[in-house]
Amino acid sequence: MAEWRTSSHCSRWMFSAAELATMRVKNNQRAVDAIQKHGHSRVEAVLNPALVEPRGQSDAATSADGHTTAAAAGGGRGADGEGVIGGAQAEAGGDRGGGGSGGNGGSGDNGEAPRPKALSEEEERVMCRYYEGKIQEVCSAFRFPYKIYSTSLQYFKRFFLVCSVMEHDPKGIMLTAIYIACKVDEVYVSAEEFGRGIGQDPQLVLDNEVTVLQTLKFDLICYGPYRAIDGFMLQLDKLLGEPLASQPEEAKKQAAQTLTHGANAAVSSIFLTDAPLLFPPSQLALAAIKLANNASCAIPSFQSLLESIVAAAPRGAAGAAANGHASSGHPHTAAGLLAAVKSIEHMVKSSGPLPAADVVKRIDRKLKYCRNPSLMLQDRKERKERSKSKRASHSVALTAAPAIASSPLEDAAIRNAKRRRSTSTLPQGT
Repeated sequence: MAEWRTSSHCSRWMFSAAELATMRVKNNQRAVDAIQKHGHSRVEAVLNPALVEPRGQSDAATSADGHTTAAAAGGGRGADGEGVIGGAQAEAGGDRGGGGSGGNGGSGDNGEAPRPKALSEEEERVMCRYYEGKIQEVCSAFRFPYKIYSTSLQYFKRFFLVCSVMEHDPKGIMLTAIYIACKVDEVYVSAEEFGRGIGQDPQLVLDNEVTVLQTLKFDLICYGPYRAIDGFMLQLDKLLGEPLASQPEEAKKQAAQTLTHGANAAVSSIFLTDAPLLFPPSQLALAAIKLANNASCAIPSFQSLLESIVAAAPRGAAGAAANGHASSGHPHTAAGLLAAVKSIEHMVKSSGPLPAADVVKRIDRKLKYCRNPSLMLQDRKERKERSKSKRASHSVALTAAPAIASSPLEDAAIRNAKRRRSTSTLPQGT
């Protein structure tokens, strides 16, 4: 691998918290604008926009910096400020008359599908977090290495920094991200085998492959914290010195193994936050070690470990690479590293549990309407038909209700009463 500081991971896919918030707001607003203008938010990928003839002047507009944006989808901008990746364009929305805005859900004229209600930015984050958890479940079910999990999750996070959940199905993107990560990290699994393992159509995985690759700008090399964790563990004796010198070799080996397993497990929690987009892998590794050490207490003083790391790191460019990327905002000192580690630890503790299935199900229904508003009309028709058939069956049941059966005693009493009435009406003397 190339040095971290010169990698595309460092230069293109590391952000500040403010930048992440701005990108997500823009993505959400672009999808909302598409719903308001065209009635849906889904987009189709065009592999080479230069080879596609424009459908009309309204199909594409040139931005101020000279890049072409997809007018139907409101455009999509890459993480480094370039134009739409793959020339994403909205599917034929046409000039649809009538209809409410994206936030209203009113129906259009002439039986047109109603305008769906767009997802909020918070709802998009809920969907992303849910499928980030699903990535972990799929990787665990296939017993993939840790590297596959971290790489596929970074692909998924990067994709939805460029696109909105309303534009692409997060489930399909999740599966394709895992599939591509297996290819890149040389743990190859065929699409057919992968599809059988998860009970999904393999074509769902393959359909999104080019879209994901283009959206990621083919920046497929991702740096994870696992190698840094192994490096810190190998040098633990040298870094800590006296605190571990008096311990037996077997005890030190056992403590290192426990700490390594705990740190690798802690990475899973860290990657469910925005930390991989904010902090370099070396700082993520230190945060994972600290989280594992909170449970095992294998390292007597974590502050001493950080001071030893800073003291042992070479100066200059190599020192910057060892201690993290300068854009993270933390100086290369023990106090700066500790501040970064505590920030990551706070993000993990404040992230909360993954979204509940019932919450995701409700949002997913809205999401399907955003991509295909005709489903709203279809659902309304089905509900009306079910209600009409229920009312019809109820009225038939009332009309054809059987007569209430009487008991034998009641029948005898009725016959006697009739006999008495007939006897009393006979003429006298007969």
